[in-house]
Amino acid sequence: MINSVSLGSNHYDSSISGSPLVTSCLIYLPSVLGCLHHLDDCISYFQNAAFLSTISDPRRALSVQSLARARFERYRLSGQLDELELSILHFTEALYLPLPWDIRPPFLNIVQILCLLTIAIVLRAEESEQPRAEDVKFCIMCLRYLRGQWHDVPNLLIDIPRPVTGFLLGALALQVQLEARDVGRDHIEEMAELCDELLNSNNSLESLTSPIMAFARTVPAYLRTSNRWQIPSELVIDCLRKVTMR
Repeated sequence: MINSVSLGSNHYDSSISGSPLVTSCLIYLPSVLGCLHHLDDCISYFQNAAFLSTISDPRRALSVQSLARARFERYRLSGQLDELELSILHFTEALYLPLPWDIRPPFLNIVQILCLLTIAIVLRAEESEQPRAEDVKFCIMCLRYLRGQWHDVPNLLIDIPRPVTGFLLGALALQVQLEARDVGRDHIEEMAELCDELLNSNNSLESLTSPIMAFARTVPAYLRTSNRWQIPSELVIDCLRKVTMR
């Protein structure tokens, strides 16, 4: 199917005999999103490409990145947690593979890879009946960093279900669920600030529903613990009013 593939200046120059799907898949994976059949073709191609390339070959980095993105999208379409696990595995590998010095699409840079890896781990924690506290702490640390680096993140070549701030709010809510007795007032205050930021943003209500509802559930859960004698701040109460109105 592939007659020749050349990276050149980080772009594939390929002549394809067969499905035009693979051509678009090589350059921008989102062009095939929304179709499991097409994604399966892409996954098969990228698996073979990664297998046939060495660790030092830039084509391996692109193949593994693309494989991770395809698995992530397949999870979103199918809801199969195995696909999410494979996506996390491939994003983790992608962090350690050498990238060309002049990174441009379709390559992701390190910050973008870290962003998608962290999002995948947050989603796994939210789906799990017993999320791991170390995963949640790792995600909170990374998401706080990524919020400050967002200007380097946007061109992810894949849709994400909510903004980075929303994922951070969700991760903080999970931490309260796991470690409520050890969570202080500052934690809830940070959640209120993030929630207020989301409510004042231009993001769609659909993308904000999950993190905002996580905040609304977390405050009473927090107050039912040994912290129940702490009166919520005006910031928290005002944010809950906004949530109720929205």
